[in-house]
Amino acid sequence: SALDLALELANYADIKLIHRRDQFRGLESNVQKLKSLKNVEILTPYLPKDIQLIDNKLDISLKKMGGDEIRHEQFDQIMVAYGFRANNRFVKKWGIDLDGTTIPVDRAMETNIDGIYAVGDVVSYPGRVPLIALGFGEAQIAITSIMRNLFPEKTLTIHSTSI
Repeated sequence: SALDLALELANYADIKLIHRRDQFRGLESNVQKLKSLKNVEILTPYLPKDIQLIDNKLDISLKKMGGDEIRHEQFDQIMVAYGFRANNRFVKKWGIDLDGTTIPVDRAMETNIDGIYAVGDVVSYPGRVPLIALGFGEAQIAITSIMRNLFPEKTLTIHSTSI
């Protein structure tokens, strides 16, 4: 993430972190750590509008979100870390149900189409918390479900952290 990158680079240079919102989605401990560093300036809520090379410096015009204010900042170098927005259009074409941008699954991680499974941040089910760590467990659930469907006559080896 941009927070992690800024924290690492702060060991070597002065940093200006530009972000479009006042809040970050990263770990709060990393946000606080970054804010405590004297060589880091956090500029929020701004979006880069324009960039020009002036006197061997990168001059970036920053537009304040929700307003008309423009401010200019100069940099020796820039590094861009973009977020992303999922695009599930192809999922609809396959006939897989969507709940907003997520794919509803059952307890076996199966979608509305028999034999099609989904795991990770793209799935939804009652009580799911958006943590990447859950995806690892969901993958194991899906694999076990697939194996049971492919080989119903076989006894599966049980893998457990409590055995």
